[in-house]
Amino acid sequence: TGVDSLRVEFISHGQGINLTSGFPQLPIRLKSGLNTYVIPLKGLTQPSWVEQRVETKEVLKKLTAISVSAYCNQCTPQHGMVLVDNVVFQK
Repeated sequence: TGVDSLRVEFISHGQGINLTSGFPQLPIRLKSGLNTYVIPLKGLTQPSWVEQRVETKEVLKKLTAISVSAYCNQCTPQHGMVLVDNVVFQK
């Protein structure tokens, strides 16, 4: 409740990928209630401001973390809750 969007970012630290930020990510628009969201890995892109580009496949091969954060662009502060349960990779 109260949160409109999430950003899911796939991160690799200490595995030979020389980025400190700007990893491949995907914004997700949320619906109210409990829902399942499928993230197509082909839809992951680095932000436009990133100078050093990295192949998403390379990050996924050396994945160390997945960051899920609530965000909005030019919005008023909101309070709410997001529950993440079961992150599954499937082909």
